[in-house]
Amino acid sequence: MQLKTFQFQIFKQYVYLALFVVLLRIAFRLVFDEVSWTSFTGAAIDGTKLAGWVLGFGFLNAWLDFRKLFKRSPAFLRTPITALNISMALTPEVARSVARVRVASKLRAHRRGIHLVRSVLVPVFSNAIDQAINLGDSMVSRGFGGAVFNSSTDGSVDLKNISFSYDRKTILDNLSLKIPAGSLVLLAGNTGSGKSTLLKVIQARYPQAVYVNQFPRDSFVAATVFDELAFSLVQQGFSKSEVSMRVGEVAEKFELQELLKEDPHSLSAGWQQRLAIAAGLVSGSRLLLLDEPFSALDRSGSDLLRKLLSSLKRLGITIVIAEHRIDLLADIVDDSFTLEGGRIKPGSPKFSSLKKPPNNKGLITVLMGANGSGKTTHLRKLAETSGVLVPQPASDLLFLNTVGEELAQADMDAKQSAGTTAQILEGLLGEFDQGQNPRDLSHGQKLALAISAQLAKTTKLLMLDEPTLGFDLPARQALVELLNRVSASGVEVLVATHDVGFADAIATRVQNISGGVISVVR
Repeated sequence: MQLKTFQFQIFKQYVYLALFVVLLRIAFRLVFDEVSWTSFTGAAIDGTKLAGWVLGFGFLNAWLDFRKLFKRSPAFLRTPITALNISMALTPEVARSVARVRVASKLRAHRRGIHLVRSVLVPVFSNAIDQAINLGDSMVSRGFGGAVFNSSTDGSVDLKNISFSYDRKTILDNLSLKIPAGSLVLLAGNTGSGKSTLLKVIQARYPQAVYVNQFPRDSFVAATVFDELAFSLVQQGFSKSEVSMRVGEVAEKFELQELLKEDPHSLSAGWQQRLAIAAGLVSGSRLLLLDEPFSALDRSGSDLLRKLLSSLKRLGITIVIAEHRIDLLADIVDDSFTLEGGRIKPGSPKFSSLKKPPNNKGLITVLMGANGSGKTTHLRKLAETSGVLVPQPASDLLFLNTVGEELAQADMDAKQSAGTTAQILEGLLGEFDQGQNPRDLSHGQKLALAISAQLAKTTKLLMLDEPTLGFDLPARQALVELLNRVSASGVEVLVATHDVGFADAIATRVQNISGGVISVVR
């Protein structure tokens, strides 16, 4: 067992989680049982017992580095250790998620009763499940849990007559796709067209493929960058000296030498993306699948990723990228395909920049700045006293079972006539299925639904945090026109974004934040 310096921040997250457990137990008893002092005290005592276990586990986790202990494990212990490792990694994330979602529930004005409990629990549990699945996939794909790792393939892809349906909806329809080894290929398509599904199908067909989703932090399993890079090598039985040598080589190739002792979760979005790719390729895989890798990156991070992709291409790595921002890849891809109606079509949509609406009479302020510069913090502070905010991730605002229920709830929250929010959403996405579960929507569709819910409210200030993440060009153009109409109606709009094209299309004023200081650019 390996001791480490006591991590107070980790323990503090468990304290918050323990308090939440007690409050949740009390709320559950008061909602579903009689309301009395005896019921209240009994629930508090029950919750305190469970909270004690949470605090004890948190105290141990703040002192001991369990993840180092689990780097090597007997085969018969792999399944329980996999579950424990996932829970260890997720518990602090769940604590942070609870705090974040409580803020989001206030943004939707669910401040009391069962609405508050439900609006917190559903997003938290949904996020935890998604993170657990991503983390488990990451561990297994890198050799944990007895998975067989085979990197002997040359990296080529050959899919024939693939079909896939979900919830009675056809996503992929008799699709065939052939990608030569060493190619860099762009996979384009509208929001919700099935690009992510196709990447997952490729990963299932070629288990040695490295898959990195939009949020690479969800795949991290280790406490340091070094251990993250070493994870796959250790599972394959490399000696300690071989692991150190291979990690050193990969760290140099990916320019991670100065970060080997850092916590992966503390890195910027750009460096997290780079680390996730490096950790996947360290074992020699020749096939890399990237799902919207540019969506969360600022200009600097995007430039770094472009250079990295070019260098990996020169090394003969096959790279398949699902991406909306096709302008960032136009000069480095070998081929491109568009997914439409469940079928693959050669070529990508012709790139065209967003069109700025004429005669914008309203005020739209764009707040720009590097990842981690404080854009989100600034918006949240403003939202405490004025205006409405669409946060990031916008899915924190969604807690009901169908899109139709979310739309109806938004109309009631905003005291609008029935159908108001649905009309806004239709302007963003076109046709949509009101019976679909919001948690089954694509990232861009979830964002559109959350934006619509907040836009339905009567306000003098609308704030949006990175609203174009996961949006294709038509959806971004629709958002430009929608925000222009909102601002023309007398509502001030404040948008935090690093999407330069989107900023150019909507901004009447541009500000930059750096070191906590906001300056006017134009």
